Amino acid sequence: MKTVALPGHLRHLQLAGPGGPVLIPDEKSDRLLVVDLPAGTVRSTVQTGTSPHDATRAANGRLFAANENGRRVAVVENGRVIHTFTDVTQPAGLAAVGDLVGLVDVRQIDLSVYDAATLTRVARLPAGAGPTPVESDVMSTDTRSLSADGFEFLRRPLHGFLSVAAGPVPAQPRPVWFEATAEDTIQLFTAPIPSTCGA
Repeated sequence: MKTVALPGHLRHLQLAGPGGPVLIPDEKSDRLLVVDLPAGTVRSTVQTGTSPHDATRAANGRLFAANENGRRVAVVENGRVIHTFTDVTQPAGLAAVGDLVGLVDVRQIDLSVYDAATLTRVARLPAGAGPTPVESDVMSTDTRSLSADGFEFLRRPLHGFLSVAAGPVPAQPRPVWFEATAEDTIQLFTAPIPSTCGA
């Protein structure tokens, strides 16, 4: 284990890929830090806008930074901002599936999906009441059902990662947003998986 001192007010950390680097938003300096592993050296810093809160990497290598207090989502490529989305109010959690990037806006209470290749928003969905990027273990002790506390916790939409036992090895968790319904069931929503058809 290694401790690396970094400046600023650091928020949500995400791996850009297996083995790194780590994407680290610094809300104090309005920068996105890209930190190599395992060395812990800062590969690059980019001014993304006011108060970057979360960041993720799309499959094509473009980085998305949610500037929570700046009402912007910045797209970074080769160490510079190449595009800025202004169709958000308080962007918070980000997660990528391939070249699709999901964003939770905690003020507009919606989920936007962006195409990292075309730099367009391809979907916008309501996200219930009070979405927030959160992960939690809410299973009951029998592991087959949710506990009463689990259902109470899920009364508002949450962000997490889903992998299934019959999935690929190693596991490839999908980012999902999920919530409990009035019927005590769980609904999940996520970006579609691009399909490929053989001849």
